[in-house]
Amino acid sequence: MVKKKRFSKLRKIFKFSFLVLVVVISACYFSIEKTASPYVYDNVSNIPYREVGLVLGTSKRLVSGAPNPYLYNRLYAARTLYLRGKVKYLLL
Repeated sequence: MVKKKRFSKLRKIFKFSFLVLVVVISACYFSIEKTASPYVYDNVSNIPYREVGLVLGTSKRLVSGAPNPYLYNRLYAARTLYLRGKVKYLLL
C-alpha cells in the first residue's frame, strides 16, 4: 500500500514537472520568435543595406565527410547579398 502511494506521488510530481518544462520551453520559443521576427527576411529586396555583413562559420565537412550544407548556404546567401548591393564588405 505504501509503495502505491509513493508511486502515485512520484507520478504526480513527474507530470507536474513535465508540464512546467513544456510551459517554460514554449515561453522561451515564443519570446525568441517575437524578438527576432523584425530581423528575419524571406526576400532579399526587403533586407536593408549594411556596410559590413558577418558570415558565421561552421565546419567545411560533416562527420560523414560530405560537404556541409550550412556552410554552402551561408556562403551562397553572403554572395547574393554582396552581388545585390546589400552589403559593401563581408567579414568571413
